[in-house]
Amino acid sequence: MKKLWIYTCLIVLILGLSACGAKTGGSAAPATASPGVQGAANAQKVTVIATNWKFDKAEYHVKKGQPVSLTLKSESGVHGLEVEKLNVKLDNKTKTKVFTPEKAGRYNMVCTIPCGSDHLKMKAVLVVED
Repeated sequence: MKKLWIYTCLIVLILGLSACGAKTGGSAAPATASPGVQGAANAQKVTVIATNWKFDKAEYHVKKGQPVSLTLKSESGVHGLEVEKLNVKLDNKTKTKVFTPEKAGRYNMVCTIPCGSDHLKMKAVLVVED
């Protein structure tokens, strides 16, 4: 029984780690602006690059009241991104979203796809400035 438990845990660990190293096939279609967002063509462009267990920056800065085009690019592994309290969620299906932050502040950004041993360390902050 103990061996079965150990083997099960080992298989779960291997599957979790292999999900981080998975590559997505094919070429992605160009991102489009979210419908109904004014000024999407003039949006502040922010690209978050995700690699295994980290984002490329600790903070990303944008201006309040101006449209933001946020794009998630996974360079290694499979990742998702949520900007908490701003209703922004990106993944392999939705790689870009245009939104307008109306309130200045600091908003936590987290990886939403379990991607391995240090998944919980994948955090950053979107700083919305006046």
